[in-house]
Amino acid sequence: MAGFKQDNSIQQLLDCIQTTPVIDHHAHNILLPSEQENHPLLSITTEANGEALQHTSSTLAHMRAVRQLAEILECEPTWDIVQSHLQKKRKEDSDSWAKLCFHGIETVLIDDGLDTNIVYSYNWHDRLTRYPCKRIVRIEKIAEAIMTRWVEYYQAQGEQGRPISNVRESISEEFSWEIEKAICDPEVAGFKSVICYRTGLAIPPFDQLGFERGMDAFLDESKSGRKSIRLEDNVLNPGFVHITAQTLVLRDYVISQILTVPEAIMLVQDILFCTSNRLYDLKLDLKPLKAAMTMNTFPGSHPSPSTSIEGIEALERMMSDEPTVKYLRLQWVDYTATFRVRILPVRQALDLFSQGKGVNVTKAVLGLLQTDAMAAGVRSVGQYQLYPTFSSLCLGARPGYAMVQCEFRDDDGKPVPTYPRTFLRTTVEQARHHGIKFLVGFEIEVVFLYNGPEGTELAYKAPHVTPAQSWSSARALHDHQMMDLLESIILALGRAGVGIQQFHAESAPGQYEFVMDPMEPLAAVDSLICARDIIATVASKFGMRATLVPKAFPTAAGSGAHVHVSMTPPEKHQYFLAGLLNHLDGLLALTYPNVASYERVSDSTWSGGTWIAWGTQNRETPIRYISGSRYEIKCMDGFANPFLALGAILGSGLHGILETEPLRHGDCLDDPANLTTDERRALGITSQMPRSIAEALRYFRESAALRNILGDAAFENYLAVKQAEVEMLDGMETEDRRQWLIERY
Repeated sequence: MAGFKQDNSIQQLLDCIQTTPVIDHHAHNILLPSEQENHPLLSITTEANGEALQHTSSTLAHMRAVRQLAEILECEPTWDIVQSHLQKKRKEDSDSWAKLCFHGIETVLIDDGLDTNIVYSYNWHDRLTRYPCKRIVRIEKIAEAIMTRWVEYYQAQGEQGRPISNVRESISEEFSWEIEKAICDPEVAGFKSVICYRTGLAIPPFDQLGFERGMDAFLDESKSGRKSIRLEDNVLNPGFVHITAQTLVLRDYVISQILTVPEAIMLVQDILFCTSNRLYDLKLDLKPLKAAMTMNTFPGSHPSPSTSIEGIEALERMMSDEPTVKYLRLQWVDYTATFRVRILPVRQALDLFSQGKGVNVTKAVLGLLQTDAMAAGVRSVGQYQLYPTFSSLCLGARPGYAMVQCEFRDDDGKPVPTYPRTFLRTTVEQARHHGIKFLVGFEIEVVFLYNGPEGTELAYKAPHVTPAQSWSSARALHDHQMMDLLESIILALGRAGVGIQQFHAESAPGQYEFVMDPMEPLAAVDSLICARDIIATVASKFGMRATLVPKAFPTAAGSGAHVHVSMTPPEKHQYFLAGLLNHLDGLLALTYPNVASYERVSDSTWSGGTWIAWGTQNRETPIRYISGSRYEIKCMDGFANPFLALGAILGSGLHGILETEPLRHGDCLDDPANLTTDERRALGITSQMPRSIAEALRYFRESAALRNILGDAAFENYLAVKQAEVEMLDGMETEDRRQWLIERY
């Protein structure tokens, strides 16, 4: 890997240290304010107690802590002054002081073995971290609680109770069940046992006789009121967290040429974030913290998810495992859902991103139409930095190519919030902050076409598969060339790591559907983009055109981009549904975003109908309820930017949850178009969806909720692009527009 320029190298390392978040993979709960006086401040850097505690002030750990606390407290670095300031902080709002001390902490894995009467619960700490905290389960704590309950039972029952052998068996069974329950609990990140303090990881094998003897001893001791298991760990206060958040500075190693800057940066990211992230399978993205600009800070110095050790390792592994890969496609999707690409030789990409650098792209990138014309108000002055998100890295359909989805950053390293993938990521993070997680699965409906006859205005025509093609029909699978195409697509998707659950024929000529695996939202859209590109590329090798256009044929069934969404925990899913329904009229400007989208909007065609409604297993409503917290949103097509549309869908649902929006629509179990006005009104079905993009944009423009969800800049930018696109497409004849769109989607 190429090194950094010498004049900027030290600053890059320092920036990395200051902006890399910390995963604290083993800590204890913060003390309740009422308990802080019972724990001397001197104990924050030591486990000593009693008389030994008075010697703490002469230890290196204490001296370093004094200097670090003095820095954050903005006081003289003496223990008496620091202690005085800390006492004042204890009397202030505890959250503000704790938040200050927790700055830079991504998440904390909290050992739950302490007395819950003196500390905050583990999930209380979520307000202080960027991601929800999780538990480290202490095995002895579980055993102690179970034993205590059974001892009390044993003592209360006396000779009339169960034999001691039965008590031992009950304790063992309950202990096993509690451990299995913790293993399945998504809030549990790992386990801890104090036996490892004595034996290391070489834990002796289970000894039934020894277990029984130990149990007997516990029961015998309990008769005299003594306990054989006690927990003596110290607890924390916010000041200690600030101390532990500091990291070693590797500057001297770089100056001495013991380490290169990329090696030192990788060490910092590994020590503070990546090792814990991998070890506990947290699946967090490394997102740099905001750092204050200084005279020595230079553009591009802030690390990004792309420059993490995990990202670089992923690219290096691909180069090793797939030595034929020579090029990396850096991809992004603009507001018109146009896929745009920069291609780098893979070794150039490795060199560039190892240095934390991005690729320069004009700021006009988010204001372009399909023709590269700029929407009103968009300027070509200035540039963004394009960075890959290596979690999306996959093989392409063309030999020698890999692809990766990207995000934009300003020259100061800050994410560009108007970019759709960044918007979706922010929405997902907001949901996680409120304890809500989503799973998303897409359906890809695509029509395969041949080039039209030469000398005619018809650019594309239907394949001659069978006139009898229908939904899920076997006849549509009898054409050998079509089956070769479909099987080649499945093979290429599998090679790229894209999971497909099933595929089948649809109703229109040459129309097929691929059902994708459910994934977390960002991964689901990344996988969708990869899949669409692979499908189009493989089809072109067979001399065919794959199109997502909603109505490839005026009189045949249309193509949607249905999305399945489920949430955890599921209890508030009806508020999520209410948020979708209450904002659906404006939301369609993002999910049905094109003039031609509304050619597919019709009743009684399984496309989701025209009425704002929902129904259990009802394919004639725009939202189909399936089970649990799972919904299928049918009112979305291939013209939608999937990052932007999904972000708005999840954002609208989250708005419904946070605002506890009432669900005014009843469960519609029939085609709303076939109901009478009174029957629809009884179900709260009183409005139809917009019937044109102009109408949808009007609802969108008037929606304060959607403006808040997207943010002012993205909201206005999207309106400008869509207005310019509408004016362009409205000037085309219907069939000319259809052929023009098939060429591009």
